[in-house]
Amino acid sequence: MPSLRLCGLRLAVLAPARSGAAAHLQPPVRRSQTTRLSSVTAKNTRDDRPPSPVTTHPGGAGTQSTETRAALPLLTLAIETSCDDACVAVMEKQGGAARLLFHERATADCRRFGGIQPAVAVASHTARLPGLVEKALGHLPPPPPPPPPPPPPDPLAGVQPARTFRHAGDGLTRRVPDFVSVTRGPGIPTALAVGLNLAKGLAAAWQVPLVGVHHMQAHALTPRLVSALANSECPSSSAAAISPAFPFLTLLVSGGHTLLVRSGSLADHRVLAQAHNIAIGDCLDKAARAILPPAWLPAEWVEKQRLLPEEEEEESRSRHHHQQHPGIEGKSFGELLERFAFPDGPAGYNHPDGDCYYRPPASRAEELRTLRHRRPAPNGVGLGDTYAWALSPPGGEGKKMEFNFSGFLGSVIAVVQKRTQEGRDLLLARASDAPTAATPAAGPPSPEHVASHAESPSAASSTDPSHAAFCNAERRALAREVMRLLFENLGSRAIMALQEERRALAEATATTTTTTTTTTQTLVVSGGVASNSFLRHVLRAMLDARGFGHVGVVAPPACLCTDNAAMVAWAGVEMYERGWTTDGAVLALKEWGLDPDGPDGGVMGPPGWVRLGTEEEA
Repeated sequence: MPSLRLCGLRLAVLAPARSGAAAHLQPPVRRSQTTRLSSVTAKNTRDDRPPSPVTTHPGGAGTQSTETRAALPLLTLAIETSCDDACVAVMEKQGGAARLLFHERATADCRRFGGIQPAVAVASHTARLPGLVEKALGHLPPPPPPPPPPPPPDPLAGVQPARTFRHAGDGLTRRVPDFVSVTRGPGIPTALAVGLNLAKGLAAAWQVPLVGVHHMQAHALTPRLVSALANSECPSSSAAAISPAFPFLTLLVSGGHTLLVRSGSLADHRVLAQAHNIAIGDCLDKAARAILPPAWLPAEWVEKQRLLPEEEEEESRSRHHHQQHPGIEGKSFGELLERFAFPDGPAGYNHPDGDCYYRPPASRAEELRTLRHRRPAPNGVGLGDTYAWALSPPGGEGKKMEFNFSGFLGSVIAVVQKRTQEGRDLLLARASDAPTAATPAAGPPSPEHVASHAESPSAASSTDPSHAAFCNAERRALAREVMRLLFENLGSRAIMALQEERRALAEATATTTTTTTTTTQTLVVSGGVASNSFLRHVLRAMLDARGFGHVGVVAPPACLCTDNAAMVAWAGVEMYERGWTTDGAVLALKEWGLDPDGPDGGVMGPPGWVRLGTEEEA
């Protein structure tokens, strides 16, 4: 049996047996042979009108009859390696329903660095991605039952049966995907290249098309994936509609991006506001590293921050045990900040009786107010005096449609440094008054010592000149305030966009009888930060308070907020159904803007898009 090896993957390629004939390899049909059968024409280029059913067969190398092809769901294998996650998924779609047949990830271990290290990510992807793909191949569906003997094929049409391959692991025959989806950009170029090159190899080996996916477009379309997955659980799911329908607003919030986008169609995503200096996910991570007590931080990070290179060997023999809070393993700094700030979860800010109940600003003026938070009373009943700090909203009072978090982050770090130093000074003062105090014999108090002392009852007393050490209660108050101000800043720009849309629509329809107040009915929140439940709560509360209660807030489940291959598979499916594939010569893109009016030309801007069944490039 013919076989080949590709990046460590053993593939045996064969065709299903014809009636009364042995299975044998079928030569690929030249793309020009299928051109006249493709019903996707150049006249609907770049629009979202669904083309007539594409008749290319599941192997992509020829065509089947429309009846045979229509009975098979569209099938893709997808790869995502834009950052530190290597992800693989297998998805099939039929009508308005989709099913995930496989979906796994392997994350590079960058914890000791406190952030993403491209070299570490590339090494991890190179080592682990082939194993994920090998595992995914075992989840491809079996081929359909052989049809009745067909009439002799038209040699000009190149009609062939669906191609299959035999999985080397279990020996079972599997259906070849219709195409391979892969993230092309934006992201870390070397990390992207690992996934892109493997996807190219699979597409070449299977003789199927490649679809290079825009990473942020995939995030924006994820709620539509969730809708299609839900449709698969319902009767008559193939005819169900996919939501949200275009147009909708999208907040793309992650460690590398902060974008407010108006998604008008599949490939039309116009940027209304974005961050040019630091993304909100990066801002949250850096704030978390400053605010969280050492017990809430990964041990590798704490040790790395405490030690100078020349001290590491000596300290490794005598360092004390790092007491880590349970349940933080594998969490990002931003996730840990949310868990620390709201130990009771949504119950803390959802209910008026909660100790951190959230009240949304009813106006722009209220949104700009500066709040001073009060510390717990010394006797534990009620509240005492205010903390000695206050934070102003990011961007100040301006109404410019942009996100600017760098100055805000600097203010947060300054507060932490000041309060931490005051706590150390307090411990040193007490040590000089009480020689038996549990202060290290040499050097200033360690962060762990300051944090552990800050939790003692005496440390919370407001009678100390320095308002006591930087205790966990104060750290929690600061964490909540940081998230509140950042998330209200996101909400304010979304509301400004909705208000502008409402004004423009009112002017355009002043002489008509329309009663529609806004064309946007949905605010999609996607990206890694969208998994923060407090963010979703703030956005919902702000929309309700500012007259946009009819606008729904839609966010994917947490597992689909962070980078994943399922969203890449879905974006690939939507692009493929519109008739678009990607040339095998394309390279990874570090930068790739979403806006069609931007320098990159949006999703369809870079060269390499090819009309399915033709040689025509976009």
